[in-house]
Amino acid sequence: MDEPQKRVSECAKEARVRSIRLR
Repeated sequence: MDEPQKRVSECAKEARVRSIRLR
């Protein structure tokens, strides 16, 4: 039950990086 949490962490990290790159 650690697969969904790992995917959410990766999605959140990508979303933050995309937001900073979009700036």
